[in-house]
Amino acid sequence: MKNTFRKFGTQGLSLCVITIAALFVFALAACSNGTTSSSGGNPALTGTVTISGFVKVGTAVSVTTTGLNAASGFSYQWQSADSESGNFTPIQDATNNTYTPVEGDVNKFIRVVVSAAGYTGSVTSNALKVNEEGAEAPDIASITIKLESGSTDFTVNTGGSLTFIATVYDSEGAPVDDEYQGVTWSVSGNEKSDTTISSTEGVLTVAEDETVETLTVTATSTTDDEVFDSVEVTVTNLPALDGYVDIVNADGEYVYLVKAGDTVKVEVNASEVDAGSTFSYQWQYGDDPYDGDFTDIEGKTDENYTVGDAVKGKYIRVVVTCTGYSGSIESGAVKVRAGTPVVTSVTIDGKDENGKITVGKGTSGFLQATVNGENLEDYPDKEITWSMTGSTTPGTSLDEYGYYVIAAGETATELQITATSVTDTSKKDTVTVTLTEPAGKIIKITGLSGQSGEVGVEIRSSFDPDAEDLEMITAFGTIDDGTVTFALEFYDSTFGEWGGMAPWEGSGEYYIQLKGLNYGFDTYVYTNGAELETTDFDDNAKYDIQDDTTTIDFSKFKLIPLGQGGHVITVSGLSSFNGAVAKVELLKLVKDDGGDYSDTVTVGHAVISSGTAAISLAELVWGMPGLDGWTADDGEYYIKLSITDADGIKEYVYTDGETLSELSISTWADFWEEAPTFEFTSTTSSVAFDKFQPGGEDDISWF
Repeated sequence: MKNTFRKFGTQGLSLCVITIAALFVFALAACSNGTTSSSGGNPALTGTVTISGFVKVGTAVSVTTTGLNAASGFSYQWQSADSESGNFTPIQDATNNTYTPVEGDVNKFIRVVVSAAGYTGSVTSNALKVNEEGAEAPDIASITIKLESGSTDFTVNTGGSLTFIATVYDSEGAPVDDEYQGVTWSVSGNEKSDTTISSTEGVLTVAEDETVETLTVTATSTTDDEVFDSVEVTVTNLPALDGYVDIVNADGEYVYLVKAGDTVKVEVNASEVDAGSTFSYQWQYGDDPYDGDFTDIEGKTDENYTVGDAVKGKYIRVVVTCTGYSGSIESGAVKVRAGTPVVTSVTIDGKDENGKITVGKGTSGFLQATVNGENLEDYPDKEITWSMTGSTTPGTSLDEYGYYVIAAGETATELQITATSVTDTSKKDTVTVTLTEPAGKIIKITGLSGQSGEVGVEIRSSFDPDAEDLEMITAFGTIDDGTVTFALEFYDSTFGEWGGMAPWEGSGEYYIQLKGLNYGFDTYVYTNGAELETTDFDDNAKYDIQDDTTTIDFSKFKLIPLGQGGHVITVSGLSSFNGAVAKVELLKLVKDDGGDYSDTVTVGHAVISSGTAAISLAELVWGMPGLDGWTADDGEYYIKLSITDADGIKEYVYTDGETLSELSISTWADFWEEAPTFEFTSTTSSVAFDKFQPGGEDDISWF
């Protein structure tokens, strides 16, 4: 539906008015309406400035500031040019909110630039031609609005857009000259401020959450603002497109770095989209992956895209839309290599004047290396592998990230550490690491036969975290032939630039805990061999540390039992795992408005002995097993069983003896639908290992 109107009044206007229309915050409107901005702490001046009326010599042109985001402090600069798209230059002394054209302006085009104190950038009006004094205004009688596409269907989806065009006619029904075809666009009836129209370009953008069913779009003549045309636009409220988009290679693997010539494709994950809907794609490029300022790559609208030379050194992404849905979803940005990576050298940081690094035995830390070259990305081009030779003690190690641990009992005096470029393995650097004896005191724990791996020690003056002058001393060590050696350290706020761990050289009576025994599960506390009769650990024995090296036998420590007084579940049939640790998790499926998810109700573990693990289930404290036991509510639970030994972790699920294939279980969702539960009816329960089936990574994908 559309209507053409002419307001009552004179055909020629004696006063030309500049209307500053509604604000446009998004970039398209800002650019098309002459808004400029600069970075800084102040907000950018936003809005739209348009000139309307018949401009002639001797007739004042006035600025009306309505709709700007600044309330006061405006400045004005009038400009002129030989053509509407020409090179505009300032008009001398024309800096007021009105301007009266002079003879020298005849046949030129004028415009005004508005700025405001406390705001960055400026807003520039459109340009109109200056006529001779006494010239008659053209015959402007009517306006007709159409869609640029030629369609007569004035319907738009939420989140969509329409582009309008207008033709201005005289009273004889003929189009007026091009210089008088200018119109100003506006939209009304909208509920959402994000529903806007570009005042000079006629591009209507409807907010994704717009609620109204009808909008009114109006085109007003810039020569005679008494003449305008309006059309009603029907808004279709479509569901928003929801999901996510990945950019993947030909094998379907997610990519984060590509080079010119690579072919990538779109992988859309939008499960709620109706069958029969069609996706559309637009590939884009930009300089920054985070600022959102991306430009369409012309003609690249297919699902697959072969990276071109023009986007070398930039980032690419893809924007996806779908028929029947409003809005769009976009992928993350993928970096395009600027060129072929070339590694020229690798240098290990932190060497002294002799090209060596000195560290103490019983300490740990990170080594870093710099990879030099051209066209190198931080990842993967600057990645390195670390290696070490010369160690004589199992507790000395160096991992893939350059983190080293030097055993307190290391007998070597020097180590050789090498950093090798992953991109070019011929480029490497080797440093000699000189080892010094531990600076602080040492504790050795003996009698750990059958134990292995890295463990920790914690020495503290009190178990009360609020105790005055609380001291905590820690260290890590690796068990070697039944003995672990710790070089004691404490946090020193004055150690190094930011504070850090410093050697401890104190003495006195302290509580001692060993942590991480039995494959990382168990903590033992020093009791001098007495039974642990209370969980108030301050009642336990202290050890008087005086000598530079203290040796304590493991028999003087007792296990801190978790889950005391709670439900006990006994798993039998585990003879092939004697000495390993069995861990049980009871799970429930929770349903709420946010969807289904699993909830771990309780956890417990025990060392397997004589083929059996008697596992005390513990109340969870912040998701971790606590000292208090879990008392089972009568009910049914899913059971996950994991067994940890020197070979790693093996995982199982309770199936009541049936195989996963018999139960049609292959995914997380299948498990909740098909797996049987275990019923608890008393404070003790027993279950045989043959009632479980392997549920590790190769069996059920969600573990």
